[in-house]
Amino acid sequence: MALKRSPCLGAGAFGLTLAVVALTAAISLPALAQDRVTFASLDADLAGGRATTIVAWLYRPQGNGPFPAVVGMHGCGGLLVHFRRLHAPVIETTFDDWARRLQAAGYVVLLPDSYGPRGITEICSKKDREAVSRARPRDAYAALGWLQAQPYVAPERIALIGWSHGGGTVMRSVEASSEARPSVLPHGGFRAAVAFYPGCPNVRTRKGRAWRAGLPLLVLIGAADDWASPAACPGFADAAAKRGEDVTLHMYPGAYHAFDSPKPGVRVRTGLATAPGGTAHVGQNPEARADALVRVPAFLRLHLGG
Repeated sequence: MALKRSPCLGAGAFGLTLAVVALTAAISLPALAQDRVTFASLDADLAGGRATTIVAWLYRPQGNGPFPAVVGMHGCGGLLVHFRRLHAPVIETTFDDWARRLQAAGYVVLLPDSYGPRGITEICSKKDREAVSRARPRDAYAALGWLQAQPYVAPERIALIGWSHGGGTVMRSVEASSEARPSVLPHGGFRAAVAFYPGCPNVRTRKGRAWRAGLPLLVLIGAADDWASPAACPGFADAAAKRGEDVTLHMYPGAYHAFDSPKPGVRVRTGLATAPGGTAHVGQNPEARADALVRVPAFLRLHLGG
């Protein structure tokens, strides 16, 4: 296996991509209900012997399956957004949009909330985040186990996706010697993974060893991202290539953090603990989003089927 620095789509292919996305946007995604489920995290070793009960939202396609599945890990702002005018919080639009698209494409999607059950609202403004960063990969593997126990899920066809801090969770989870990976996985681990703007400087293990991919991995990041430091990503990619790992890095020219947001526009966020100067540009890049909406499903089909 070899690392691939994914090239930008050519003019003809990119035009086709935009046409596909425009058509997709014109068609309403099915308003299928989500189910609220719970399961125990695998964090008992970090939580004084008592595992955290994780709440997650399940997007299930119509039919009996078995379907391939995806676990989606939210970013530093959390999974849920609270609006004063609503009685209950709603899932943040980027995660909900991806979940509905993948659901419509025939995937079961599970979105765990790593923060609410631990009494955390957000960690974007927090410098001390190591405890939750270590716990979240255990949530990911617990979600994997929960999905593998469901009769409508194909247990050996499950991928992991994460955004921002969730992308970092992906990197920690799928690293070949991840401390969170259970020693026994009757149906195997994750089949493939996608990390959106994960922060490539953090690709070494906690013990300082070189980070090694344990499965096919797609990394997507904006070249102009002033929060996740994309400058380190090519070095990470080159090192993986030399080890013969199945890693694909795709950098989007001119794109900032959260380039795949369904909401148009870019804004400046402040008070960010890990961004230089505490500020960063965040928001949609239409071309990058259009490409990702095609690239990610194609990657999943290649490794999971669907």
